[in-house]
Amino acid sequence: MSGIKHIFSKEIARVFKDKKMLFSVFLLPVLIMVVIMSIVNHLVGSMMDDIEDHKPIVYIQNEPESFESFLKMGKFKYEVKEIATGEDKSKAQGEILDGSADLIVEFPKDFEERIENYKAGDEIPQVKTYYNPSEDYSKAAYSEISEGTLEAYRQALLSQRVGNLDQITVCLL
Repeated sequence: MSGIKHIFSKEIARVFKDKKMLFSVFLLPVLIMVVIMSIVNHLVGSMMDDIEDHKPIVYIQNEPESFESFLKMGKFKYEVKEIATGEDKSKAQGEILDGSADLIVEFPKDFEERIENYKAGDEIPQVKTYYNPSEDYSKAAYSEISEGTLEAYRQALLSQRVGNLDQITVCLL
């Protein structure tokens, strides 16, 4: 056991006496990590700024008038294009795939009628969204519009039907 202790103390003394060894073992790895993390932080920050500054291009099919007025009332900054035909939809899907457009929002035909005439047991109208998860702009537009704009629109439609939404609140999370 004394042989191991003697070898260990000799090697540690050699590390601490040599300035180059001290620098390369203790300081250099820390400096490299700080530089790498600074570069990564800067690149991620600039990427996030770029995504936030991007104005999403959104195609909407069968857009109800209430949603159009809802978008105009809000502070939403989207470039909205209409899909009128199946040919337009194919073109929009191609643009989603190549990254020149960000999102397709498809409302069912006669959406507003189905909402107004809804009775318990009827099929619930579903708004479909299509995006490209491999594109950062498309992913950001999807999350902003699905979780933000469309959810706010759903809440507005629900409050029109129910009145005060606090009446149906079960619990607060």
